[in-house]
Amino acid sequence: MESVIAKRYAKALLGLVEANTALEAVAQDLSGLAEAYSSNEDFQLFIKEPKFQLAAKATSMGQITKELGFGELVQKFSRFLISKHRFELIELIAVAFDRLALERLGKGRAQVTASVELSETQLKALAKQLSDYTQKDIALEVTVDPSILGGAITKIGSLVLDGSVKNQLNQIRETISRGT
Repeated sequence: MESVIAKRYAKALLGLVEANTALEAVAQDLSGLAEAYSSNEDFQLFIKEPKFQLAAKATSMGQITKELGFGELVQKFSRFLISKHRFELIELIAVAFDRLALERLGKGRAQVTASVELSETQLKALAKQLSDYTQKDIALEVTVDPSILGGAITKIGSLVLDGSVKNQLNQIRETISRGT
């Protein structure tokens, strides 16, 4: 339920961004605000504390976002979330906004888990293949996990492409156990 609400707020914010060139900046600011909130326990306690009045929270939020260097739109949006008692959803909203902004820009993001560190040439080739496959400009987020033994696992949204050796060995094991 919270993710549905977060997506609605993300869509509303997306509608307020006039130029596509500002989308990435707003997404970055929103992500930074979500990170600041999730990593600071005092910040979380302040937002959740019912004894502080909304006006005080909104004023403080304005000061916090200004000091952190966030743009005017994110400053206003954060105060709006405070007034609607929805600031706790900032992390979900940031993720939803990022996804919607990338979609509007015709871009995508792929999380790649590889067994070893990939070279720059391999990264460019993989990004090109994924761009050709999705018809979108793909940005890669690469993590290394030696437990997959070899190959890579790629996630683009809800699509998972598992080309890991570990997965292939599991498929062979299942085929042998079924006797086919």
